[in-house]
Amino acid sequence: MFDLLSMRFAGVPVFYVVPLVVFLPLFVTIVWRVVGLRDMLFPPPEIKEARERLKEEERAEKARLEEKRARAGTQVKMRRRVSLGPLQWAGQAVTYALFAVGIGYFSNAPDYAAMAPDHALIKVSLSHPGQRKEECRKRTREELMKLPPNMRAPKKCSRERWPVFFEMELDGTLLYRDSVKPAGLAGDGHSNFYHTVAVPAGSHSLTVRMRDRGDTEDFKHVFARDVTLQPEQILVVGFASDTGTITLR
Repeated sequence: MFDLLSMRFAGVPVFYVVPLVVFLPLFVTIVWRVVGLRDMLFPPPEIKEARERLKEEERAEKARLEEKRARAGTQVKMRRRVSLGPLQWAGQAVTYALFAVGIGYFSNAPDYAAMAPDHALIKVSLSHPGQRKEECRKRTREELMKLPPNMRAPKKCSRERWPVFFEMELDGTLLYRDSVKPAGLAGDGHSNFYHTVAVPAGSHSLTVRMRDRGDTEDFKHVFARDVTLQPEQILVVGFASDTGTITLR
């Protein structure tokens, strides 16, 4: 019986030699042609020319960078060589001195006071939405059925609101009166008030009135109280939306 495992070639078992003889030429062919070992070891003329052109471009680019750096260095040296004369140094010193004196003066002067020492400040600061110009109404069943399911709100309400009217008197003298339109493109936002007025310190009778509708002359919110204002005190007039009352703080 023929036994391939027991055969030897130059002292080496045949089953070691046969794979080398069969697959080694195939491996060399793949590496030589497919992988490109031949082109790396023996490049064709067109590849040599492309490599030379690439090297020339790299050398040219390097030369341009060196020239650019040399020009920049020359400009820096020329700038450093420019020196200031005595008049220029003196002008700079005078300019800096005037600048420093101006900063030192205006940091402490002139004296400023928000109000006279014997006065107090009343500040109006509030934000309140006016009532809707059209009252909300309940939609009928027919109206609801015509609307898409996601828009079937049981009530229809107008977005537009009335301006808010505000008045403030001190000891019967009108200090501030204004009407502010609601914010927003659709006129459905808050009406915002901000106003300050200085008044003499002491005891006074303060009256504040506000209405959030334009179809009536009656003020819905009225606040009247005797107040004692200390010198340089700040009294803030506001509005509490949760309780619907005018506040002082």
